[in-house]
Amino acid sequence: MKKPLQQLKAWLSLKSPKGITALALFTVLYGSVFYHIVEGFSWVDSVYFAVITLTTVGYGDLAPQTNIGKLFTVYYVLNGLGIIYAYANSLYTRQANKRNAEKSNSESNQEKE
Repeated sequence: MKKPLQQLKAWLSLKSPKGITALALFTVLYGSVFYHIVEGFSWVDSVYFAVITLTTVGYGDLAPQTNIGKLFTVYYVLNGLGIIYAYANSLYTRQANKRNAEKSNSESNQEKE
């Protein structure tokens, strides 16, 4: 049986889909808190802006008005793009592995018949 600290470390590993999900959620969380405090956005607008910014959709309906907000957004986009890419890639890889396993099982079942 693994020790709790080892389990947590394995769960938060960036090789784990759970770890990447946790990191993506944390990134949205700290961006939301920043935009709420510094830019004065509502909580809903803060979460919305954090997600829209990280996914590079950028509708243009909200934008940081302060210099620190603009500089943070540059950092946030550069840092967040890699995290969001890794998150999307982990979802894709997980789905592809699942499909390959199902296909392999299906083929081995046909061979047995």
